[in-house]
Amino acid sequence: MRAYQPFSVCTWESLLYTEEALEIVLAEESRVMLMDRYKNLPPFPDAVTGLTSLKGDGHFLAASFP
Repeated sequence: MRAYQPFSVCTWESLLYTEEALEIVLAEESRVMLMDRYKNLPPFPDAVTGLTSLKGDGHFLAASFP
């Protein structure tokens, strides 16, 4: 297993992999625009309701990284 990488690094590598798999080359400006858009994706409709319900029941989310 490789060392921990921030999600943004994984996303960037996925974008480059997808370009290669589809045999396309995006302009650097397009890559940056896609990465910026990815940071602001709206939640799935049921996610807000579900998370609000969990919070109301006293639950919280936590993440642990090695």
